[in-house]
Amino acid sequence: MEFAIGFLWRSLVIAGILVNVEYWVHRLTMHRRQWPLGWNYQTHHVEHHAQGHNTLSPHIDIVLIAYVLGLAPFYAIQFFRIFVFDQAYVWQGVAALTVVMIAHRQMWNGMHRNIHNVKPNWTRHLPWYGWFCKNHLDHHAHTNYNFSVTFPMDWLYGTLWREPAKLPLMKPTPGSKLREYAEDRGVHTRETSSHRSRAE
Repeated sequence: MEFAIGFLWRSLVIAGILVNVEYWVHRLTMHRRQWPLGWNYQTHHVEHHAQGHNTLSPHIDIVLIAYVLGLAPFYAIQFFRIFVFDQAYVWQGVAALTVVMIAHRQMWNGMHRNIHNVKPNWTRHLPWYGWFCKNHLDHHAHTNYNFSVTFPMDWLYGTLWREPAKLPLMKPTPGSKLREYAEDRGVHTRETSSHRSRAE
């Protein structure tokens, strides 16, 4: 029971930290050209947003190596405490971080794949998926807003887009939610505009 309680509260704390990291990494490195992470800006802001590229890697998924490299110092310190100082309770934090990391990666990758219709999966059945789908598509229309993907941190930081979206001329993945969403709002993507031009 003691392990379960320790695991639970640590998981909540780590999840809270991780959704903040998600927000700020997305906002500061994926939409601003920051040295030495210019490649992150290039693949996300330029290729994914502006050019409509939707390959799993590097445009849609967070790759596992990103978590491993980012969290390696934490794991090293915790294992040092466990094996050198015999602090067995530290296993609660290690287990909590591992579970939260896996859950976050599955949630981000799953929802992002669904929204862009790259590889449909179980996350589209979540009760809050519809809200996040709209939220993320508004982000593609207004890249200075709606940076959250797995938890609505934009409410906290004042970057939630609240007005009807005016989607830019961007090329959606065939069959994606983007075209359906644009048509519902009476605006046009590059794809729907080209269809209209041919019809006229």
